[in-house]
Amino acid sequence: MSGLDLLVNTPDLAPLFLFHRDGYVREAALHRYSDPPDNAFFLAALVYRLNDWAEPVRRAAFRCSEQLFPRVSPEVVVAAAPFLLGRWRFWGRWEQKEASLVDAIFEREDVNALLVERFLQETKGPLATELRYLLRGRGFDRYLSQISRCAVQPSVRAVALKTLINGQATWPTGFGRQWIDKRYNLSRRVTVYSQRSLTEQPAIEGSILQGIRDRSVAVRRVAADALVANRATFQGLDHAIAELAGDTSPAIRERVNFLSRD
Repeated sequence: MSGLDLLVNTPDLAPLFLFHRDGYVREAALHRYSDPPDNAFFLAALVYRLNDWAEPVRRAAFRCSEQLFPRVSPEVVVAAAPFLLGRWRFWGRWEQKEASLVDAIFEREDVNALLVERFLQETKGPLATELRYLLRGRGFDRYLSQISRCAVQPSVRAVALKTLINGQATWPTGFGRQWIDKRYNLSRRVTVYSQRSLTEQPAIEGSILQGIRDRSVAVRRVAADALVANRATFQGLDHAIAELAGDTSPAIRERVNFLSRD
């Protein structure tokens, strides 16, 4: 019995047949996929089909995802987040409309509520990178202040604080080439970034003061760099220098020495 016959007789096999070698079978499976994925694996599989090498399968995946993604439970979305957030950076066949379906999942309030808990409490994994990707959308801006203060992972606090101080979210979008010497055709690969302005931004002075009192050297370094960049307009610069003067990090003390001399 062929894969198409099996799908006709047993539509519940549709999730499994997303991985069939025959594009006609994958397309038929997507047409019969009627219930939202109940685990991160099959949600990721649906997203994977949005980048399928066969265009009819991509179209079927778009129609299927458009119907099912709004109904996926937030727990499933958060579990799949490490895979979903960075896919658009590496996939070349899908277009913006397909990628926007994934972005829309992370604009949901119920999903953001669970993501905030994850960024605040998780201690392992590349959460700082995930946060940068998540900030492509505007729905997470309102949580940055809380994350910059309370996240357990220092790298997450550092990313959130730097984003708040700069007033811009920045994320990697791919790779480009930077010339070293055109005469010899020497170049190196560099990461290309995109950025957008935040919808909500607290006072820079308050964010810097919060950062210089953080328990992590990485976060204090972000604050010290911002202090150097904003030294001409920063109110209470002498007080901030005094707070950092006895820092345990030589790199931060170097910045303090520069501020004192300047």
